[in-house]
Amino acid sequence: MNDAEVLVATYLTLRAEREKIKAEYEAADEGLKSDMEKIEAALLDMCNTANVNGLRTSHGTVTKLAHSSIKPTGARVFVTSLVVDGKNAPKAT
Repeated sequence: MNDAEVLVATYLTLRAEREKIKAEYEAADEGLKSDMEKIEAALLDMCNTANVNGLRTSHGTVTKLAHSSIKPTGARVFVTSLVVDGKNAPKAT
């Protein structure tokens, strides 16, 4: 074998090992994420049942958050939604 063949063979071996390690990590991570989502759902249920926005524990505080998004229909609407008091408002084109 010449130097290029050795390098390419080594490269392919390393790439295959990285792919194997990555697949193992992702499988383990999916299990952990699934467990965390179950706990999050249980904590959300506790907040909803108690009609509170958060829970304080000795390990940390749980806060219930609501997310929203703005879907502007055009540049003028978007710029207007960013301006609070109208001063120094950029002009939409």
